[in-house]
Amino acid sequence: MVSHHLRRGFTQLYEQQYVRVYRFVLRRVDNDADAADLTAETFRRAWERSLSVAKLVTPAWLFVTARNTVGDLYRSRERQQGLFEIVSFHSSLTGSPNEFSEVYAALEALSAEDRELLKLRYWDDLTVDEIAGILGPSSGALWVRLHRARKRFSAHLARELEGTAS
Repeated sequence: MVSHHLRRGFTQLYEQQYVRVYRFVLRRVDNDADAADLTAETFRRAWERSLSVAKLVTPAWLFVTARNTVGDLYRSRERQQGLFEIVSFHSSLTGSPNEFSEVYAALEALSAEDRELLKLRYWDDLTVDEIAGILGPSSGALWVRLHRARKRFSAHLARELEGTAS
């Protein structure tokens, strides 16, 4: 149960710091909507942190978290842009709208766990340690699971490619 003191303190922190955090974020992003979203995410993380340690976070903690949240946005945009460039480049070479159908079919043939693991590693560009933090197993166990998932994916992709070559 959340203490009344913590809830009241967080409400005061929010009221006192929201505009400052919002302006801090707005100076680092290109629009109001992103600034509002990132500020809300900062305060969501602050609330979770306050609950987990049963102590109110400091304004300094808010600004560090806001900076990290902005960094998360830019890293996400870079990954999306990189993927867009790769897909655009490959599409310009072949002109085929179904160019990646074999890849998607190979992914769909995998278990949900293998798909999630491969997407976290290669789509979201997370390290094995970061994935371990999300999924729970040790990094060593995840290396083994990732290796096996890659082998299964490769086998499914080879079958898919053989099927289209015939």
